[in-house]
Amino acid sequence: MSKSPLANSFNSKSKKRSKPILILALLGILGLGGGVLAANISINTGLPVEFGQGAAATMTCDTAVQLYPTSTYDETANLFRLTTIEIRKLNQLAPSSGFSGDQQADLGCGNKVLTVKALDSTGAVLVVATAVVPSATATEGTITLTPTPSISSTAIAKLTIESNDNLS
Repeated sequence: MSKSPLANSFNSKSKKRSKPILILALLGILGLGGGVLAANISINTGLPVEFGQGAAATMTCDTAVQLYPTSTYDETANLFRLTTIEIRKLNQLAPSSGFSGDQQADLGCGNKVLTVKALDSTGAVLVVATAVVPSATATEGTITLTPTPSISSTAIAKLTIESNDNLS
């Protein structure tokens, strides 16, 4: 009886040789995938701060600050409009004059100028609201900004906040 030309390719020895190669390839793929998963970054303790499809950014004078935008329904335009932005948990202490640079972070926003910007999905600025933070003893104060002009809430993709020294 003659053997088929394919008979040698299905013998048990070649199956045993391919198992280690298959195992090494599988481990290599899992290893690369695990490296990518380790690069995930969690912001705001994994909880998104949303308004429309937006997000909040932190600033240097107070890392625990929170933005709370509110909107009201405009019956004539048949849409919701951004009406106010509350900045909560704001440390209103004046920063100590004995520190500078990174040492001054999270020591207070008293006498600083806060700028909140509403951006669309392309990053274009839709509206800007600013306020000078009054220096006070409150470490979790609240400031309410009224952005003008009034814009549609659905146009907002992101809210950003930044702090600067008050030069006036």
